[in-house]
Order: sequence, then C-alpha cells, then structure tokens
Amino acid sequence: MKKMRTKVTAIAMMAMFIGAVFAAVCSLGIPSGMPATVLYTGDGWAPVTNITYSSKVIGTNGWNVTSVVINLTASDQQGDPPAYDGTKSDVNYTEYRIDTLNGATGVWTTGTWKMYYSIKVAGGAKWLWAKNVTLTNNNGTVKFNYRSVDFDGNNETVNRLGTGLKNVTFKFDQNKPTTTATVGGTATNGWYRAATNVTLKASDATSVDPQVKNNSGLLSTTYRLSTASSPTTVTYVNKTDMAAGVLVNITTTTQGTITLNYSSKDNASNVFEGATNVTIKMDSVAPTLADLPDDDEALTAGYFNFTADDATSKVSTVEISVDGGTAVTLTAVGKNYSKQLDAGTHNVTITVTDNAGNSVSQTVSNVTVAGAEPPVTPTDYTIYIIIIVIIIVVVVVAVLMMRRGKGKAPVEEAPAAEEKS
Repeated sequence: MKKMRTKVTAIAMMAMFIGAVFAAVCSLGIPSGMPATVLYTGDGWAPVTNITYSSKVIGTNGWNVTSVVINLTASDQQGDPPAYDGTKSDVNYTEYRIDTLNGATGVWTTGTWKMYYSIKVAGGAKWLWAKNVTLTNNNGTVKFNYRSVDFDGNNETVNRLGTGLKNVTFKFDQNKPTTTATVGGTATNGWYRAATNVTLKASDATSVDPQVKNNSGLLSTTYRLSTASSPTTVTYVNKTDMAAGVLVNITTTTQGTITLNYSSKDNASNVFEGATNVTIKMDSVAPTLADLPDDDEALTAGYFNFTADDATSKVSTVEISVDGGTAVTLTAVGKNYSKQLDAGTHNVTITVTDNAGNSVSQTVSNVTVAGAEPPVTPTDYTIYIIIIVIIIVVVVVAVLMMRRGKGKAPVEEAPAAEEKS
C-alpha cells in the first residue's frame, strides 16, 4: 500500500513538473514566423483552409481572361479563432501546389509544393494564417491544390479518411487572337482593275484546333466592308475551317478605296483591339477623252487640242501618234492637252492610260493644217496616166501609118503613043 502511494506521488510530481515547464514555455511564446514544436495534449482534428477569390474576371465558357488572386485562410477545428493555450493545436503551415494540364494529351504535370508557416499576432498568444496567391500569365488549365497542417501533425484532406487533396481548377486564356489579311489578284500601282478577294486567317497563340484546350481556341472572325451596311461573322467549327480562313470577295461594283475592317474572337471572348484593317483600291473604268477635233476638220493655227480625265485613279500618261509615227507623251495643263501639227493632212491617234492600267484610244482622220499645197490624190494620178496612154496610142498609130505609106510600090506611067509620020 505504501509502495502504491509512493508511485502515485511520483506521478503527481511528474505531472506538476511537466505542467510548470509547459506554462513557462507558454509565457515565453514562440518566435514569430518560425515553425514550432511544443507539447500538446493532441486534438485529433485537421485544420480547415478556406479559399476565396479576388480580381477574378471570367470571360465566357468558364475561361479567366485576367489574373486570379486566391485568398487562403486556415483555422483549426479546435478553436475559432485558433488559440495556442497548451490544450488545443493550431495551424502550423499551409502549402499549395499548381498542376498544369496538357490540352492536347490530357496529361497533368504535377507542380511543386510551396509551404508557408503561420505567424504569431504581435502582443498576443494567437497563431493565425493567411496567404494571398496570384495566378497570372497562365494559359491553359491549371489545378490549384492546397492543404493546411497543425502543430499536432494533423493533415487537411478532402475526407475524414485522410485521403484526397482539396483543389480548384481554373481555365486561363489571356492571349488575344490575331488575324492576318492577304489580298489576292494583281495590282498596278496599288490599284486593282478586276474583282479580287481578301483571305483572313486567324490564330490563337499555340492553339491549332478549337478542340485543343491549351487555349480556349478560336471562335469566330468578323469583318465589315466600308461598302456594307452591317458586319459579317463567320464561326469556326474545326481546324479545317481555321486553315482555310475567311474569304472576302471584293467586286468592281464600287470604284475607289474600299476599307475592310476585321477582328477575331476566341472562346474566352478575347478580341484583338489593335488596328485591323486593309484597304483595297479598285478602278476598272477607262479614262475619258473629250473635245477632240472632228474628222476632216481644218485646225486653227495647226493645234490639235483635247481633254483627258480619270475620275478614280487619275490619268497616268497621254500619248499622241501622228500618221502612224512614234507615240509622243504630252504634258497636261489641268485636264487640257495640245499638239501643234505640221502643215498638211494628218491622221492622229490619242491614247490615255490611268494609274490602274486602264486605257482608251481614239483616232481622228484627215485633219488639215492650212498653208500646204493640196496633196495629189489617187484620182489625179489616174488622169495623168490616161493622158499619157492616149498620147502613146496616137504616136503608135501615126508611126504605123507612116510605115505603111512608105511600103507601097510606085505606079508606072503608060508609054506615049508614037505619032504617025
């Protein structure tokens, strides 16, 4: 019996000693910001971490188009707020890990755990934990795993069985799609004479298929011609559509400068906001010639005058050819052109070309310039030929007649009759 009392007394004294040490440690506190190992009675409960978001801007289809700030606050099931009093375990640290998804293969890449210890509130005996984590510059799908551990070693899990990580999945697409425009056909000095087209091709960072979710993928391309009353939107279905692009036809109905505005949108509603337009200059109409002399007109002072103009791309060159000779380029005075011709009768051809390559030609025949002898016409030559022929015929006939006369034998006279004696 005495031995039993001795054992009880020893146990009691041991407990009192432990209690005194425990109280002394509590009075000293634990250095701020450092992990601590202390004596606990043990609570058997894991901490709980609450997650909230700030600066979270969601586009469409669940995609985040800006950074996300995650606010983590941890507390222990044994105290709210958690309190270090030697009888309850508080939060020791919280850690998180960011996993990334390969959208093409569907395979997750596991990140590295980052651990943050709790800190002691200045002047008090409470241990609190709070951490802000910013997810930025991410494109694709990420999984944010998180958990807290208390000083008693209790590890936070999804269920009471101690398995499973708490996590939240975020889809990010902060890349704006880009669109390129390629104008088909052949232009002269930047002008198109025939109907052409513009091919618009869009891309969204590394995404090559709307079905591959590294990025949200392309949704559509919208364009509007300055001649149209409303925009047109083409929605992509698959990568074949994306590869083909959008074909915009430019007809010759409208002359002049046409502006094509365009932009593309992805499934997160990102839209490129830069300068996205191309201009097409169309001129399919030939220049005009006016105020030319009439055929067979006599020119005053020998000047061949006319006007030339082009309403769209403007006149590039004006050339004149006289009587089929080498063309000479004329210089305009406003829209007026002039060329002094030599005396005589001339056939004049005028050719006008605009900056788009359209041209028009016109010939004026038999214009005369005073002061020249009238030219010999084919009819006058005929008269001379006839006269010459007549003279030749008369001469030939005369010669033949003379020769015929010389060729006759002389007539002999009959002898005179003899007189009778």
